[in-house]
Amino acid sequence: WYYKMFISWTNQKIKDTFVKRNVFDFQHIRPFDRALIDNPGPMVLFATPGMLHGGLSMEVFKKWAPGAQNLVIMPGYCVAGTLGHQVLSNGGKPQVIDLPAAEGGGKLHIRCKVKHLSFSAHADAKGIMTLIKQVDPANVMLVHGEKKKMEALQVRIQKELNLPCYFPANGSTCYIPTPHPVPVALP
Repeated sequence: WYYKMFISWTNQKIKDTFVKRNVFDFQHIRPFDRALIDNPGPMVLFATPGMLHGGLSMEVFKKWAPGAQNLVIMPGYCVAGTLGHQVLSNGGKPQVIDLPAAEGGGKLHIRCKVKHLSFSAHADAKGIMTLIKQVDPANVMLVHGEKKKMEALQVRIQKELNLPCYFPANGSTCYIPTPHPVPVALP
């Protein structure tokens, strides 16, 4: 239902089509059946998490990565320290990696082709600026993205929208001044 909520973020062609039919209704896409993991033949699987730190994507990757006939496309950004980042940092060449203990440990021989596709389901700067204008907050906090891009967006938000904007590091505390005390009820 997110596509309905954010249809204003799409281009005019999609907006015009949306009144006739749901462009996000993909009739040939269905949930993945784990029983298919070992089936021979071509398959396409869209799985999360894309950084390969667990879940269905990791389960399938461990099975398909050793096969030189397979292709894994890594969409979007992979945070440093994740398996996805490690796989991409080798430039798509065969490699042997150590699996995390949470995934059973051991070595994984990656012989499949690995490609990176710059894709993200996240809003771009234009979409974020539009959302901020619509919501009209007192403060903005950026919590996900690359540091340099977040710094540039912070400057843009402060300059164009005249709003305080923060992007604290993971795990840090951010203090936002308020013009008057805000009462908080604790259980």
